Amino acid sequence: MNLLDRMTLKSFFETFIVSILFFLMIIELLDLFSNLWRYINNNVPLIEILKVSLLYAPKCIFYALPVSVLFSVSYTLGTFYSRNELIAVFGSGISIYRFTIPLIICGFFLSIFTFFFHETVVINTYSRKNELTSELLRTKTTFSNNNITVMNSSRKIIYSADFYNDSAKTLTSLMIIDRTADIKNPVRIDCKWAAWNEKNEYWVLTDCRKYTFDQLTSEYKLENISTIEDKSYNLPPSTFRRIVKNIDEMNYIQAAEWIKTLKSAGLPHKSQLAEYYKRFSFPFTCLIVSIIASSIGGNLRKNILLMSLLSSLLLSVFYYIMQMVLMLFAKIGYIPPFAGAWGTFVFFIFMSIAMFRYAKT
Repeated sequence: MNLLDRMTLKSFFETFIVSILFFLMIIELLDLFSNLWRYINNNVPLIEILKVSLLYAPKCIFYALPVSVLFSVSYTLGTFYSRNELIAVFGSGISIYRFTIPLIICGFFLSIFTFFFHETVVINTYSRKNELTSELLRTKTTFSNNNITVMNSSRKIIYSADFYNDSAKTLTSLMIIDRTADIKNPVRIDCKWAAWNEKNEYWVLTDCRKYTFDQLTSEYKLENISTIEDKSYNLPPSTFRRIVKNIDEMNYIQAAEWIKTLKSAGLPHKSQLAEYYKRFSFPFTCLIVSIIASSIGGNLRKNILLMSLLSSLLLSVFYYIMQMVLMLFAKIGYIPPFAGAWGTFVFFIFMSIAMFRYAKT
């Protein structure tokens, strides 16, 4: 690393440290003021509010990293341009590409750091912050659910119930379609309610009507049964619970297992899958914004410091809006989840490379 690279990185990190502290404070204050009236209504002590803010700090750093990289790169290049210091750099034969390589490499390593920081620190502290906030604000989460339709892992038994009571572990107005014996002519069971047998781990069906296909008459036969105890109806009660799990509170291994569980149960999982892929694409925002800020710095002619900051900010806003729209399309099924998570990254990579080709150097 030569003297010029050290000078560039020194200027970048001086601005970066100040920037991340500033944006950290802004995000903390936004969260504090949005919940302040709830804290006051519940007479939450100041020390507990400080604990919540402390636990939220790693998440704030995670959000602040890309914005801080953007501002720091833009400010560093803009300052060099405004002081005419790059005249000597360009005059000595060093191009804008070579000059910004240390900044782009920093963006890459900060992207890697962002991913591992999120997986090892942010997830645990954010989960504890949510738990403490719920405890302080006295908000309870119910797992009871209504209008549920799920299937077992083999996809041969389908359960549809009007209501699941999590405290009693009962299902009301349950219908079971059993395709285990014959996929083309399944068995249908309607029961008024079902209770979970904790000891033997299966559902006990009460007041049932069972429809079976008669091969001789080629018609369905109705049979009224007071109680059905079949160990094949053993889908765990947790499958019927209302989905309140937050994928932001799971590491990537737990998130993958959770999505696999949703998929095997036949539950909606595209939204969670898109968020899972975004877990890997979002950290590379630091790399994207460093390339964007570097390429913009070489395309401006006048008011470079101000216009560099403004142009980088506008493009970054467009980046986040595009990412939000693509993620929304992925969650509702218009595009694949992978495209929703990585589409913006790919688009801006090619756009930044194109901007570099026309940069002043």
